[in-house]
Amino acid sequence: MKNTTSCFWTVGSVNGLICLEVVYIGLFIWNPTIRKYKTLADHGTELNDDDTCSYGFGYDEVHDDYKVVGLFFIDNGDYPYDVTVKIYSLKSDSWRQIDGFQSADLASDFAKSVYGKIHWMTSEGEIIFIDLVDEKWTTLNHPCYGEDLRLKLGVFGSDLSIFTSSAELWVLKEYGVEESWENILTIKTHDIYDIRPLFIKSNKGEILLMLGSTVRIYHLEDDFVSPNKTVGLTTYSDSEIYIESLVCPILQNEPGTQVTQS
Repeated sequence: MKNTTSCFWTVGSVNGLICLEVVYIGLFIWNPTIRKYKTLADHGTELNDDDTCSYGFGYDEVHDDYKVVGLFFIDNGDYPYDVTVKIYSLKSDSWRQIDGFQSADLASDFAKSVYGKIHWMTSEGEIIFIDLVDEKWTTLNHPCYGEDLRLKLGVFGSDLSIFTSSAELWVLKEYGVEESWENILTIKTHDIYDIRPLFIKSNKGEILLMLGSTVRIYHLEDDFVSPNKTVGLTTYSDSEIYIESLVCPILQNEPGTQVTQS
């Protein structure tokens, strides 16, 4: 993509495709490996200065379709906000509105996608998710409730995870099985709320994690962060794991293609 602005958010990454929200421009689905991207159709929801939105990106395996879910919170001068939910389908290149969303207070704008489901953490510490196949909303139980706990939803490897303000990393080892939540580690060093674990690098207890605006290796046994394995980032909002693929975001019947510039 042309480097016209540095103000963007990573909505999500799946099967080699990255969904980006570029401020004041719109949404894009991009495959950096094959250097092709698609500009998404406008969602048609008018947002004022006091309105907010949150997007999630995932893959519907049953219908072989990539979808973006948009939550649009409209400030009507009272609480709770009016919420409109729309889903974009890459196959149809269009948005449509759906019903069934119950919660109007998210703890974070960042959604996490695993197993064809897009998840958000609410301010009450509840995980809500939408199944991209039937497009129904459900809640997901977890063991990390507590009045003094701040919770960050994440993906550790390929599994849904929660990182708590007490520095515990909980991972859902078998999706859909509540009993499979496992506390796999506790990080003792640095400002814990500035940390997001990503995955275990090897069987030596090395954890790849985000620490503020850097990517580092944390050695679990020694409680040590390697300073010589740091990659600095100019800005930081959230982190996604990207795996290369040849999946093209441009449909075969679309006229022309868009290729990024080097």
